[in-house]
Amino acid sequence: MATIAIPNPYVPTDSLTAADLVLRSASELPLSEAMLAVSTV
Repeated sequence: MATIAIPNPYVPTDSLTAADLVLRSASELPLSEAMLAVSTV
């Protein structure tokens, strides 16, 4: 299973290292594009 992370001020960025894709915000990519990006992982 692939994971997509969208950090917030309360989550340390080093805790997101296992995510397949880290976005700066939810508006950075449409969900369909984010899903495509992680489906090749």
